[in-house]
Amino acid sequence: MDLGRICSNLILPQNDSLKYARQSLAILEDLAEKEPTYHNLRNLAVCCNFNGDTLANTSLGWNEGVSPDVLQFCQRALEISQKLVCRSNSLEAWLDLAHTLDRFSRYYGLKGDRKQEKEFLSQAADAARKAAERSGSALARRALASYLARFGQLYEEEEDMGNAKSCCQESFALHQMIYEETRSLEDLMALASDHQILSRQDEAAFDYDGAKQHKQRSIELCEEAVAREPSVPAYQNHLARYCTNMA
Repeated sequence: MDLGRICSNLILPQNDSLKYARQSLAILEDLAEKEPTYHNLRNLAVCCNFNGDTLANTSLGWNEGVSPDVLQFCQRALEISQKLVCRSNSLEAWLDLAHTLDRFSRYYGLKGDRKQEKEFLSQAADAARKAAERSGSALARRALASYLARFGQLYEEEEDMGNAKSCCQESFALHQMIYEETRSLEDLMALASDHQILSRQDEAAFDYDGAKQHKQRSIELCEEAVAREPSVPAYQNHLARYCTNMA
């Protein structure tokens, strides 16, 4: 797994990333077979997901040309993750399961199967919700918020603005709670992004005053981020874009 990630991070030829990802998988399979500990099995599941992603990226990436073999890696990761949830009922096991279910959702979305895409995304959100309920951790709530936001995007594409806004408002509420606890710039920027999404939805509903308020708030949050960490170009780029949206 680590060898494959190293190749990917170094931007080596994609076939090299796949080669080392497969090599890592073989090593971890052997370890898990000899010693099926929680740690070894979890590493194997993570590596299966990584191999699926690497295989997808060797061709056209996560798009309509993605190889069906990706699904086989996801299936192996799912089987292992489900076992680990039953074995440990731990936060990381639930989040690993949620991540794997999300990979299924994205795969079916790229294949144009909206029903399966939403079904697996719903399962991913349920797993993340269970992790959040068990632990109350910011990590779990961030995962849940991301799945809800993606649901909102799918509903927007279907022009179901009622459900779209409901999902995004729940995601926004989660991000608010997280930021109140962490006060981190990452969570501050997530809130700013949520305001932009909510502004777009208000505009679609002809609530221009509401849209303007959300846009203004997103700018204020970005300005705070830039003031706290002026050396990060990404915050300045977001601020510029949000100001453009306000114009």
